[in-house]
Amino acid sequence: MLTEEFMDAVARGGTAISEQLAKQKHEMELEKREAGDETPRVPLLERRPLETSSDETLEVLRVAAGNPYRYESPQPGRGHARPLVLRRSTSVGEAMANVRNRLTYITALVQEFDVPMEVRLGPHSHLRDVVVDLIHEATSFYSVVEMAAIQENSYQLQSCAQSK
Repeated sequence: MLTEEFMDAVARGGTAISEQLAKQKHEMELEKREAGDETPRVPLLERRPLETSSDETLEVLRVAAGNPYRYESPQPGRGHARPLVLRRSTSVGEAMANVRNRLTYITALVQEFDVPMEVRLGPHSHLRDVVVDLIHEATSFYSVVEMAAIQENSYQLQSCAQSK
């Protein structure tokens, strides 16, 4: 059974990844500005924090968002699910809408099915698997919002420091 300490460590690790990625993006934008690029900042909901991310970064985010082992080998009687891998083109607004969508769907599923989590929803899926997938997707999209919020906080802190 997973301990609360383990789950806290996983959550802190995901936040640390988002902070590092946001810091890298912020530093890249500072370098562009110092080089004379006066491109205006993109409004928060239109930002695409992953647009310069490598495939490896997207994979790290996928793993950090949840249990990747669920996807490695299907159990007998269960379908093989494919985990969500975030797209570089995902905007903060899209990520926020997707987080709400997944959480709403999870809530509806859990309310609708007052049955044990191992009950089959179809020939290849169990309620537990669907809920795990939806939570993994919500956590993945949340990382996009988290990175943008951290990046915006860095901008605001820098603006405050410069105005003093």
